Amino acid sequence: MGHSYGGYIVRTFAERYPEQVAGMVLVESAEEAAYTFDPWGRRYVAEVRVRESRIGWAARLGLLRLCVKLLPTRCDPVRGVPPDIRDEMTALYLRTSRHLAAADEMAALEKVPEAMRKPGGFGTLRDMPLAVNTRASRDPNTKAPTQPEWLAAQQRLRALSSRVSHVVAERSGHMVQFSEPQVIVEAIRNIWNQSR
Repeated sequence: MGHSYGGYIVRTFAERYPEQVAGMVLVESAEEAAYTFDPWGRRYVAEVRVRESRIGWAARLGLLRLCVKLLPTRCDPVRGVPPDIRDEMTALYLRTSRHLAAADEMAALEKVPEAMRKPGGFGTLRDMPLAVNTRASRDPNTKAPTQPEWLAAQQRLRALSSRVSHVVAERSGHMVQFSEPQVIVEAIRNIWNQSR
């Protein structure tokens, strides 16, 4: 199962080790042709790399923890996270390693070969069972429509396998695992049953 950037990771693993992968669940997964490798996406990846590196150093110096402690509403690192996991997610956010790892991930994206930067570049799944979980076509909070480019990217992900199911998390934005985790659990169960 891969969420967002994690979609690239699980697809790469499946491409390299197909005998070890029985099925796949992509949750709001990134896709090559939308955002990540277009001109806007390349700038964004470079900005995130620099920002995460700086935040990592701020965490190492204790400045991040100080900001969260002294200015909790302004420095809320986990806005929108359910109350039952806020403490755990805040602890993760305050770790230096979390931010330096994110910076490294962005640096790795900047080095992806050109051949992998187009649809299907991270490999197709042929007839592997695949579930693609996406957000609603409108943001459940703001009612703003989901960008057409993102919806088209999710359509291209569905074309990666001949055995695909598509589930829309109607009450979710990008973080489906927080707002509708049962949708992901059910998708994993369905893929498991198909692959047995």
